[in-house]
This record gives sequence, C-alpha cells and structure tokens, in this order.
Amino acid sequence: VDYMVHYETVPFPFPEPDFLVTALTYKERNQQRKGLNEEERRELNQKWQREERQAVQALRGWWLQRMRTTPRPLEEKMALFWHGHFATSAQKVKSSEHNFELNEVFRTGGTGNFKSLVTEVGQSRAMLRYLDNDRSTKKKPNENWARELMELFTLGQGQYTEDDIKQLARAFTGWSTDGREFHFNLANHDTGEKTFLGKTGTFDGWEAIDVLFEQPALSTFICTKLWRFFASEAVNPEAVAGLAQTFRDRNFELKPVLRQLFLSEAFYDDSVRATQIKSPTQLVVKLTHDLHLDTVPPNNLAQATASLGQNILHPPNVKGWDGNQAWINANTLLLRYNLPTQLVQASQRG
Repeated sequence: VDYMVHYETVPFPFPEPDFLVTALTYKERNQQRKGLNEEERRELNQKWQREERQAVQALRGWWLQRMRTTPRPLEEKMALFWHGHFATSAQKVKSSEHNFELNEVFRTGGTGNFKSLVTEVGQSRAMLRYLDNDRSTKKKPNENWARELMELFTLGQGQYTEDDIKQLARAFTGWSTDGREFHFNLANHDTGEKTFLGKTGTFDGWEAIDVLFEQPALSTFICTKLWRFFASEAVNPEAVAGLAQTFRDRNFELKPVLRQLFLSEAFYDDSVRATQIKSPTQLVVKLTHDLHLDTVPPNNLAQATASLGQNILHPPNVKGWDGNQAWINANTLLLRYNLPTQLVQASQRG
C-alpha cells in the first residue's frame, strides 16, 4: 500500500504530448482574423477547429497509453477519478491545451491536498470555460460554478439553499481567464457583503472555499465517493465515517485517507470483493496489460473505451459517468465479449 500510495518515489519518464495546439488569447484570435473577409474567417475558424479535434483525439490516446505503461497506477487512477468528479468536456472546451492542463492538475494534485485541488480546478481554463465562470461579473453573476461546486464537487445535494448558490456565485465573480491563464478581474468582482452557509462577509472566491471546507458534509461526501470508486457501490457507513474523520484531522490531505482505505479490513470484506463492474477505461487498460498487447495504437484504445460508453475527455455531462451497472447494456455487454479479439487484432495491425 505504501508503494502504491507514495508513488512519487517511482521514476516514470513518460514523454509530454508534443501535439497540443497553443491556445490563443481572445486578442490574438481577433488579430489573426483582422482584414479577412467572411469566407476567409470561416475557413480560419474551421482550420482551428480541425486542428483542435485532432489534438484532443491524440490526447485521449496519449493518456490511455500512459495508463497502460505506468509503474505508478494510483496516479492515473486518481486522475481518472477526478476527471469524472470534476467533469469537463472537450465538446465545449475545444482547446487541447486547456484539457491537458486540467488533466495535469488531476495528476499532480490527485493525492495531495483536496482544498488546493478544488482551487486549482476552479482556476483552470477548462473549468472556467465549461461552467461559464469566465463570463461571471458583478452585474451578471453566473451560478453554474457555484451550484456544481457545492452539489457535485464538495458538499452534495441537500446541504445548501438556492440563496446560498446566488451568494456564492457573487463571491466568484471576477475569476476569469484571457484564454492564456487564470486572471482575477477585480473590476468584475462583487465586493459587497454576502451571506451563505450561515456565514456573512465580503467573501471572494478564496474565502468562499474556506467556508465550504468548514462544512462537516464535505469530508463525508468525498470519502463516500472514494469508497464507491475503489470499494463498492454499497457504502459502509462506519468505514466512511472513519475516513472522513481522518480527512478532517489531516487538513484534507488525500494520501492518509487512501492509505487508511486500502489497509482497512472493510476494504477486503467478502461483501465488497468482486462486486464492481470495471469501467471501460479500466477494462481496456487491464486487457492490454494482461495480454501483453504492447503495439495497440493509442487511437484504438480510445475508440475501444468510447464504444463501451466512456469517451474520456468527453463525459456526458457535469455529473460525469454514472458507472457500475450503468456500464452494462445489451450492446456494451456484447462489445465487452468481443473486446479481447479486437484488441489482439489491433495489436497485430499496429
């Protein structure tokens, strides 16, 4: 367990993607369009979109190849967990660079401090764009990020009111981007007094996150999701309560929680073992590893997971994938039966 959790000690020199399209600022895009007629602008936009689609497709394969070859499996499994938890989709966030940036946030902070992770995700260009907070101003606060931050990312349903959402949205006004990096636009920030979750103050986004992390529901919500991802859909309340207590006591560090989870008797109980249905990503990566299929082209790996219902970088909505039994229907079950043969053939062709 220590080897798995403290994976930083294991070298893994995996090449960075060299196919990403450099994101342009809004100003740079306008400069490149300057002087073009309508048809030329349309052709330029189509060129940008085509390049980004190809780069995002390559990024999916790159990530799956990294999963398949890593000697640090928990690093990639946690990145996959957070990708489903803090879901953004390349269908809306069309920049390959923005998608890779968030993927790296999940990888580098996936077992670190959860409060830092929430902050980094909220400031990432992908999340700012996906939930429209890059357009949130004091005159017109956008509530998407505030709502999902509480409902899906930290507290869970039933732990806040609609008014809490409105007040929290005001706190995050001004969190934006110029397309190149995070930018706090003070002119767009609502500096007035706000009241949410029982607290009153002139909160900005950073202070609002502090208030969220004072809520007891947060640790239980996150530890429940970790239990369901790693152990079983059937939650063990006693085990989760112990994990949540450690989470709070250790200042929301994730490594102690994961270590406790993987060493707990509850994790190895007969009621837990062999109860999960592998996600398409786990299934594909495990098959290529177990069958020693070293030459399957990365794009084939990405196509295989997508056909089984998990098109990584393209979650179906902000909730991510439902998982477990939702992975299985008449179509995907047949595809799973045929998958080993298809991967072997792809490896031979590759």
